[in-house]
Amino acid sequence: MQSKKQKNTDSINPENFSNLGSSALIEPSTQIVSLNGKPGKGSKDKVLLNDHLKLDSHFFREYSIQYQNKQASKIYHVPYSEDNLNESYSQIITEPFLAGTIGDVFDHKFLRKVKTEIEIHMTYSKKNNDLYEFYQSSDLKSTKLKLLKRLCDSLYSEGFVKFLSELTGVQLNNTLDASVSKYVYGNHLLCHDDDIQTTGEGRRIAFIIYLVDESWTEADGGALELFSRDQFGQPTHASKCTILPKWNQMAFFEIGSHSYHQVAEVLAKCKDRLSVVGWFHGPLPTQPPPLNKYSSNPFSQLDCDLSEFINPNYLGSAKQEILKKFKEDGCVELQSFIRPEIYQALLSEAKHINWGSPRGPAHVRNYHIASISTTTFQAVSDMLSSQKFKRFLAELSGCDLTCWRGELQKFDSRNYSLLNDEAIEPSGLDFTLYFTDSESPAWNPIWGGGLHYLRCEETLYSIHPKPNCLFLANRPDDTLRFVKYVKTQARYPIHAMSFVFN
Repeated sequence: MQSKKQKNTDSINPENFSNLGSSALIEPSTQIVSLNGKPGKGSKDKVLLNDHLKLDSHFFREYSIQYQNKQASKIYHVPYSEDNLNESYSQIITEPFLAGTIGDVFDHKFLRKVKTEIEIHMTYSKKNNDLYEFYQSSDLKSTKLKLLKRLCDSLYSEGFVKFLSELTGVQLNNTLDASVSKYVYGNHLLCHDDDIQTTGEGRRIAFIIYLVDESWTEADGGALELFSRDQFGQPTHASKCTILPKWNQMAFFEIGSHSYHQVAEVLAKCKDRLSVVGWFHGPLPTQPPPLNKYSSNPFSQLDCDLSEFINPNYLGSAKQEILKKFKEDGCVELQSFIRPEIYQALLSEAKHINWGSPRGPAHVRNYHIASISTTTFQAVSDMLSSQKFKRFLAELSGCDLTCWRGELQKFDSRNYSLLNDEAIEPSGLDFTLYFTDSESPAWNPIWGGGLHYLRCEETLYSIHPKPNCLFLANRPDDTLRFVKYVKTQARYPIHAMSFVFN
C-alpha cells in the first residue's frame, strides 16, 4: 500500500551505526420481455431476460421448488446455440451453504454490447488492502453508460426483484447496490462473508453477472470459492465448492454469518475477469457472537546469556542510538540480529519442521504455524521470553513490558492475515524476526507478503522479509497490521518468529 506520509524504515546495519538515516455504441434491437412473458414497452419494470426466466416458466417452478427444498441439482433450460451447441443449465448448490447459478440470464447480443460499452468507457479505482486487490467502478446508481444503466434498471426492477425473492424465499427490496469489478492477473479477494454488521435492513442476496470471455477456463483462475465452517462456525481453509466464471451466468447466494467466500487469484495474463457485482437488500438476520480473544504469557525466570544468541554489536553502546531512532519513528529494523552460527542452525532446522494445516479462521488468517520444539528454535524462544530479554527490549524501545505471546510462522503462496473487527490484536511491541536463506533471491514486493502497518487507513510502514532481519515496532490501539496475500508467483515461502510483547 502507498502513502505520501509513509515513514522511512531503513534498516540498521550493526557494522555502521553512524548511518541511521530515515530512511461509440448502437442500442440493441432486442425485444424487451416482461416477467409475465408479454412484450414490454421499455419501462424500468421490464427485464431483458431470456425465455426460461419467466415467472410462469417450467424452469422457474422447478428451480424455486428445489432451491427452497435445498436439493442440489442441475436444471436444464433452452440451449444457447448461436456460437456453440452445448446445452445450458443452471445449478443449485447446497454445500457448504445454499447458493445458485442461473445461466443465459440476458440476451447475449445485448450483453455483448454492454460489455463493449464497459470496456471502452468505464473508469475504475484500484482497490488494494489486506483483503483484496482488484479494480472497481463507482456505484452504478449514477452511471452515465446507457446500456449498463439499462441492465441495472432490469436487475433492480420490481419484476426481477420479485422473481429473485420468490425464487429464493428471501424478502427483498429494490435498493440498487452494484458496481463493475475487473480482476487482472494476480488480483484476488480473500475469505469474507459480505455480512455488514448493521440492524434493520441491509444486504441479503449477493450476486455476480459474469462478463468474462466465453473461452474462460479453470486454468484462468478467478473462481468463486465457497467455504465450509468448523464446529465453532468459523470458515475452514478448504473451499468446499468452486463456481467457475462463465459468460452471461449469474451466481448468487444468501448473505449471513455462514456465507464465507472468496475470489481465487486470477491466473490469466491476457484476459480480465469482468463482472457486474452487487447485492439485493432486505431484513437482516441475527448477528453471531465475536471471536475469542488473544492470550499472553508471563516472562520466565530462565537464566540465559543474550550474547550467545544476539549479535554482540547490539548489546553495547548502540542501544542508545537504537532507542533514539525507535522513539522518533516508532519502529526500527535491525540487520544480522542473530549470531551467524545460531541463524544457520535455525535455517537448517526449519527444513525439517512439520508445519501442519494452516491456521484459521480463513476470514481472519491463513498461514502455517509450528510448535517450537526443535533444539535451536526452543532455545531462541526461551531466550525471547526471559526476564533478561525483557530488560533488553526495554532498553531498545523504552517500553514497560509484562507479558508476551509468540508464533513460529510460515507464509506460503496464497497465505495471508487480515484485519477483522471480530479479531483485533491487542496493542503491543511487535517483534518480527525473518529467517530465509541468504543465497535466495531478494524478496520481490510484487509477490505480496509484505507486513503492513496502518493508522486510520493510512500506511505507516511496509516491511518485506530479509535474511536474519528483526523488525521491531510499537503498535498502539489505533494502529493495525496485516500480512498481504502471497501470490502464486512467489519464489519461496516467508518464515518468521513473530512475538508481541505487552
